[in-house]
Amino acid sequence: MDLLSARLLFDKFKKKSFVSSMCNRKGGDSLLYRHRMRAAGILVNEEKKILLIHHRHPRRKYEWLSPPGGGVDEGETIFEAAEREMLEECHLQCRADKLLYVVEWLDDIRKIHHLELYIQVTYVGGTLQIGKDPEVTEGEQMILDCFFMSEEEIRAATLPVYPGILHHQFWRDYEKGFSSHQVYLGREVEI
Repeated sequence: MDLLSARLLFDKFKKKSFVSSMCNRKGGDSLLYRHRMRAAGILVNEEKKILLIHHRHPRRKYEWLSPPGGGVDEGETIFEAAEREMLEECHLQCRADKLLYVVEWLDDIRKIHHLELYIQVTYVGGTLQIGKDPEVTEGEQMILDCFFMSEEEIRAATLPVYPGILHHQFWRDYEKGFSSHQVYLGREVEI
């Protein structure tokens, strides 16, 4: 997907985020959901390992692994957001190149419809180190570590790895240069 198409997707989703939508859920109940768009950078190093963040939810203590990413700020493109998140969470300067995957999931507890955009990035500079989320206090930080993992390491991981495509299909798509791959992955199970 080129930058113009990505921008149009961003604009369409952001318009919906200003006005909460009604989601028809199981059993016919209509619940008010707000929208949240998240951009994440997919960085694969020369050893064919992908950069992941080890997260822990500060209250629930739930832990998981996922590529660096976060909410798209107002007026920011998804590519700018992915580059900013790489810098904030890992201290790496990267260039966002291509939208690879789109995943949705519903948080029924907080009533949020999440749209996650996974963007291929290229390393430009910096040294890998644990960053911080500037929007939350020290006690609310979720980032425990950042490191690269291979396909085999991801499959053997004891922590959940999101998005689920990183377990298998991502590596096939990577080998094919992400040509003719499926971009929209549908809904995943909530974290």
